[in-house]
Amino acid sequence: AGRNVIDFAKHQIELADSLLKDLDEWAVKDGEAYTRLRRAFRSILSQRAGACTYVARFAGGQIFNRDHKGDPDARTPILPVDPEKQRRAVKFVCKKVFAEDAYQFDPKLLGKLAAGRYSHWGSDDYDFVVEFNIHDFVERAQYRCLLTLTNPFTIGRIHDNQVKFTNDQGTYSLAEHFKLLTSAIWAELDDDDREGTEAKPFINSFRRNLQRNHVTSLVNMVLSEPGGLVPADANALARLNVAKLSKEIAKTLKAADLDMTTKAHLVDVKKRIDKALEAEYSVGSTGGGGGGFFFFRQAEEPAGEPVLVLPNR
Repeated sequence: AGRNVIDFAKHQIELADSLLKDLDEWAVKDGEAYTRLRRAFRSILSQRAGACTYVARFAGGQIFNRDHKGDPDARTPILPVDPEKQRRAVKFVCKKVFAEDAYQFDPKLLGKLAAGRYSHWGSDDYDFVVEFNIHDFVERAQYRCLLTLTNPFTIGRIHDNQVKFTNDQGTYSLAEHFKLLTSAIWAELDDDDREGTEAKPFINSFRRNLQRNHVTSLVNMVLSEPGGLVPADANALARLNVAKLSKEIAKTLKAADLDMTTKAHLVDVKKRIDKALEAEYSVGSTGGGGGGFFFFRQAEEPAGEPVLVLPNR
């Protein structure tokens, strides 16, 4: 793949998928423990996740050069990543990490991921948790990319894109970034014709975890002081996106044939969004000369509602 990181990540994913197809045939030989399979499985998926996370860094990315003024062919010290490459990177992550079919596993393979139980001198073949929690593993992999794409530093740099390119270069805007992520992560809401069952839910379990984390990132922006955690434009865009999302969820709850788990998920997410939209924020002084400081925690009563906690003065 050379210097093209996106092509390299694509190759890594294709390699991982091919290795997983017959993993139990080559990773463990007759007479060997299935713990070898568990380690191979974890290693392959970790390599896949790492490559995708690196691609996610291209959104709002910058290239730093140490050339001095007057050097032959001196490069600009700070160059933003080309807008089209930023856009391609986000679409790649949406397709290969966030999509409904991004993570599919053979149930028989999952049943063979045995835990190591030997804890003694010279052995590291020990797993504290016997079962392999595939949901936790996939959620961490997806969250790494989501956090890379939505943390305040990335959001701030994407916001700066609008002044870092000339008109003929185009731009990858914050509005486009929010729209791409929301559309991809909540694609099921555009398909009211599908039916959901407990065996095959309207929204699968990997996606439900991803959607909860996505809403949390947006709600944190909505409840923060405009221009504090993220640029004020990001606060406004987050509010617009969750307001639209609440309406789309309401439509799906009314029109679609949902399984009980998906219905519970959507009702819960909509409540969180609506409570955040109704909330007012306030900012406490840190006592210094800077701006406000805040952090979030989950409310104890009622559970699940976001609360803005001010620091002690």
